[in-house]
Amino acid sequence: MEFKNKSAVELIGLLSCGEVSSVELTKYFIQLIKQQDPNLNALVVPTFERALKQASLADEAYKQGNRLGLLHGLPVTVKECFDLIDTPSTFGLLNRCDNYPDKNDIYVQSLLDEGAVILGKSNVSQLLSFTESDNPVYGRTNHAHNQAFSCGGSSGGEGVLIGQGLSPLGIGTDIGGSVRIPAAVNGACGIKPTMGALRDCTRFSPIQDKLPVASCVGPIAQDAASLKLALDIMQKAASQRWDVAPFKNFTNLDITSLKVGFYVDDGLFPVSKPVREAIEKTIDKLKALNVSVTEFHPPNLNKAESIFYRSISINNGEYILGPLDKDKPAMQISKLAMLMKAPAFVRKALQKLLLLCGQKQQARIMQYLAATTLLERDALEQERKAYSEEYIAAMDQSPIGKLDAVIHPISAVPAYLHEAFEKMGLAGTYSLVHNVTGFPAGVANVATVNKKDIEVTTGSIDLAISSAQKCVADSEGMPLSAQIAARPNQEHVVLALIEALHNKPAALCESSSELS
Repeated sequence: MEFKNKSAVELIGLLSCGEVSSVELTKYFIQLIKQQDPNLNALVVPTFERALKQASLADEAYKQGNRLGLLHGLPVTVKECFDLIDTPSTFGLLNRCDNYPDKNDIYVQSLLDEGAVILGKSNVSQLLSFTESDNPVYGRTNHAHNQAFSCGGSSGGEGVLIGQGLSPLGIGTDIGGSVRIPAAVNGACGIKPTMGALRDCTRFSPIQDKLPVASCVGPIAQDAASLKLALDIMQKAASQRWDVAPFKNFTNLDITSLKVGFYVDDGLFPVSKPVREAIEKTIDKLKALNVSVTEFHPPNLNKAESIFYRSISINNGEYILGPLDKDKPAMQISKLAMLMKAPAFVRKALQKLLLLCGQKQQARIMQYLAATTLLERDALEQERKAYSEEYIAAMDQSPIGKLDAVIHPISAVPAYLHEAFEKMGLAGTYSLVHNVTGFPAGVANVATVNKKDIEVTTGSIDLAISSAQKCVADSEGMPLSAQIAARPNQEHVVLALIEALHNKPAALCESSSELS
């Protein structure tokens, strides 16, 4: 029997009716990982022996007529930053290699409490701070389709594992796109919930009440039903610590009742032709499904960008970069680390120099870095809330009435070449805007880059733009995704649209080897 192309929910169905045992399924995924991961480097902390023991316990319980929980016997994976007893949570820092937790993270424990079998932990960017999963501890994770490309970050290892069918379900964290970008570039689907719902409780994450833009936890999977299952399980754990309402059911939502806005370019970083056409095709599909759609003009995205970068670099970036201590920063963030700690007059002089040299993209971001002190934190939080309200007001005033959702790119390019982040950064506001609004946002795989859609443009003196052009030129065959955002606490709207739009990644449509 083949399992690689089955979602978490489908596999749970097979487990629950006895068509496959947990040990058989766990061995199957271990075999796949051992075959394919040496070229990917996605699962950097394997826990196979423990997983087989967990699977055996699940099978024994099944024989006795007991079900351990909603995930009974299902193999899953988790991002390296989540505490799992007897494994390090390094965030890619050498100084944490010997730092082992004495208890599981609350979300890891929630999966275990529902009977999950944890195969291991997946690779991350150093400090979870850029769109490539690379660090001095575990090295670099490659994209499965083209190893010249990054798998995204910071939950990039998780994105590869799910997109390639090496794991049916995983969890990551998201402060600027870290769940959504890896899901998107690997052809999986993923969602970050409303800000504050599933708070990031990992031991070394930025203190939640110190940053106006806060990290959250979200799942990556192969379908909307599996995303919803993971959200529900984690919500149950979160509700024991703070007030968080259950996520609404999406299966009874008629998408023809929805009003959806869309845009293809944020006006700050030019979107590539393949991404533009993917969004346009997505809108055409929604029209064919009788969903009401209209072009949407998001308010003042410059402001969203400013709020985001001032937030993550507050107090000279201490809450993001402080844990580096004496560790050498990864190449992708070495300049960022240096700039955040530089005196203001140095940053200002460098910004002027960048403008003189035609580096408009980097100069624009430079003005926001380390521009906010800790004393200004509360004012910045009020600014963030005001922007969220401004965005909602714009959704209220659309030509077709109040919008339920907005669809737009998750990134300006289909995927990043290795080391492109150093020059491109997040490349506009596509992923970060909903970390500022606090909206729930997810991604669905909607197309693949065709050679005929690639426009080979070169010659820009702006390194960010020329790097993006190189990414597009080599992107044939890469997955293309649409991002879907909804109003606060409307995760069911995002999930319903993911269900309507998501296509299985190509890797899951190919025939896979039978269980041996």
